[in-house]
Amino acid sequence: MLVFAGMVLSAGCTGSENPAPDRAGAVPLVDNQSAATVMTIEETQTGTGEEYEYSGSGYAETPRFTLPAGPATFTLSMSGKHYNGAILYDGQYRYISGLVDQPGPAEVHRVVEIVTPGEYFLGMNAPEGSWNVSITR
Repeated sequence: MLVFAGMVLSAGCTGSENPAPDRAGAVPLVDNQSAATVMTIEETQTGTGEEYEYSGSGYAETPRFTLPAGPATFTLSMSGKHYNGAILYDGQYRYISGLVDQPGPAEVHRVVEIVTPGEYFLGMNAPEGSWNVSITR
């Protein structure tokens, strides 16, 4: 595990794996929002399901979004030159799943099995770069 800026990161996701369900875990997170960021937010609802879309740069937490139990699909694009990270947390800042943990730009598609319906958010980190994320269920 890597620890930076008070966040716990799960190592090993390269973005090259086939999408596979990931079981929710529960690792406490220290709330630390010391880095400044610029973030634009767009939330949309489409068709029969909900879709959330967010974009920004540097370190930021997305607004909270609601997910039901079942699979949720995360599509991420990150342009950071050095380290890129994206972590799914529940509404109580507990670690659920590492979505991105790699150096250099990343294009990642992950499916996470949501065990407990409720509020979630993403901790995004793309130093010297921007990021975009789409969440569908």
